[in-house]
Amino acid sequence: MSEDYTTFFRVFSQVSKAIHSGESTTEILENIVTNIKEILGAKGCIYWIVDHGTQKIETMISHGFPYRNLTDVDYETLNQIFDSEQGPLIYIEDAKSDGRIPELDTIGKKSVGSIAGMFFDIIGSTAGILAVYFYNRRELTISELEILTALGEQGAIALHKALSYDEKMLQNLRQIVEGFTLALEAKDEKTHGHSVKVARFAKLIAEEMGLAKSEIETVYHGGLLHDIGKIGMDDDILERLGILSRKEM
Repeated sequence: MSEDYTTFFRVFSQVSKAIHSGESTTEILENIVTNIKEILGAKGCIYWIVDHGTQKIETMISHGFPYRNLTDVDYETLNQIFDSEQGPLIYIEDAKSDGRIPELDTIGKKSVGSIAGMFFDIIGSTAGILAVYFYNRRELTISELEILTALGEQGAIALHKALSYDEKMLQNLRQIVEGFTLALEAKDEKTHGHSVKVARFAKLIAEEMGLAKSEIETVYHGGLLHDIGKIGMDDDILERLGILSRKEM
């Protein structure tokens, strides 16, 4: 196991450097699942990124034997297999006979023995699920669990950093959109407040339609900016009643 620890520390160092150097989260997760498989001598490894708010699987990165009975599951099935309420570690001793594993691929189900799964908080409703599976029945040792936990947490850290950066960029975008709206409202005093009202009504409709949070926000911003073309128009065109000429159009 000392050789495995040497490999682990090398991989841990590589992942840490990748996180701080701004390497893409996909590349970092690919590095993690690849090395977990090699270090533990596993048949394969999978890292899911799930959003419990929208109840969707956002990303799935895998390496090794293409175990479709896990890689092809939907959000609901994934959470039935790896139920966080059962504890921080889910151990499936014999996947061949375990009813939690769906028979999406009969041959594949017969090819996997034990499965171990862990959970990692990332940010908000976003979380990570890491699973490693073996050909035979096998229970992880304490040292192997430590390796799995440490590398899984590195993946969560990378994703937390990326999502936090995305949120900061969104905040900057919101400020820019609001700035354009203020400029638009100042352009025509007669319609002051119109863009905000349109945005609010559009948001209410989007919420009633059951759209995702990100989609609702996009609709709201679209409402704020729906009259953005007025900024470049002459005041006499905006204020004049009647039909525009061909040239003005």
